[in-house]
Parts: sequence; C-alpha cells; structure tokens
Amino acid sequence: MGDDWTSDIRAAKGVEEYILIGECDDGNCGDNWRTWGNLDFFPEYDDPDVAHTVLRKDAPYVVDGFKRTNLNKLSKLQFSRFDSALSSNSK
Repeated sequence: MGDDWTSDIRAAKGVEEYILIGECDDGNCGDNWRTWGNLDFFPEYDDPDVAHTVLRKDAPYVVDGFKRTNLNKLSKLQFSRFDSALSSNSK
C-alpha cells in the first residue's frame, strides 16, 4: 500500500502497455495519485519552487504517454480480500 512501481515500469525501454491487477483509487494497491491518478490525492506542495514546477494536474501515467482503461467486466472475475456476501466492496 502506498508504493508506486508504475513509474519504473513506464520508464523501462520497450514498454508500450502494462496491466495492473488489484483494487484501485482507494489506496489498497499502489499510490492513489502516482499509480492511479486519483485527483482527490493530488499532492499539496508547501514549497513554492516545487509547486511552480507542478502546475498540471494530469495523472503521472498521462504525462508519461499512457492511458487508463478500466476492465469492469474482468473486475467481476477478480477475487479480493474484501470479497464476501456481506461486503459492499464486492462488485
């Protein structure tokens, strides 16, 4: 949780696409902003010099030339640690 490896994947020579399998947008897999581009977790910058260089709120994967495609039909076939008959997280 909270770790992002996707920037290394995107930077690797020859990578044209990649697939992430796991829970997204809520912090359980990867980093909410750096991995998934969730704007609710866009970092705050206290240092004006740093903030000046980060004016765009494009997700890091967009800046690197990738796009996100949710595979909702396949998501229903994925098992999660939260799956249960009573779980509201199960889709």
